[in-house]
Amino acid sequence: MTVSAGDVSKTERIEVLHNTEIITKRYLQMFYNATSKWDYFADIKSISIVPFGIEFITKAASDAKGRGIKLRFVTEITKDNLYRCKQAMKIAELRHLDGVRGNFGVSDTEYIAATIATSNESNLTTIPHAIYSNIKEDIQQQQYVFEILWNKAIPAEQKLREIKKDT
Repeated sequence: MTVSAGDVSKTERIEVLHNTEIITKRYLQMFYNATSKWDYFADIKSISIVPFGIEFITKAASDAKGRGIKLRFVTEITKDNLYRCKQAMKIAELRHLDGVRGNFGVSDTEYIAATIATSNESNLTTIPHAIYSNIKEDIQQQQYVFEILWNKAIPAEQKLREIKKDT
């Protein structure tokens, strides 16, 4: 999967995306377009449903960090997702919040939120659609929401100590 800065037109717009690969490419694009920060709020289900994209997303996040982009993630840290959380801590500042549901990413220039669905019959998780915006007011609103969640969350190191103490 190849994505580079500039793939998305600078025309202000809101889009509804319906294809998992396109949604993943848009997330990647946001890493490359970010100029100072990239914030992500997600339940662990959101991260694990795009296995073909995890490698690309990790590389894009590492590249962004290398360019000086500040990366912050909020998720629910549990015994079951410790490995992924420790991996995320290598490239981003991570915080824990109980009961995280859904996901969204917001940079200094773009915003995206994907809906995650699980079929009760097959237990298959998919991304049926996502909302993308590069409209300044949408971005500012989502940055505000992320700041509220970030300030409510506790540092990952604190949660890891609590989990270790409980085992």
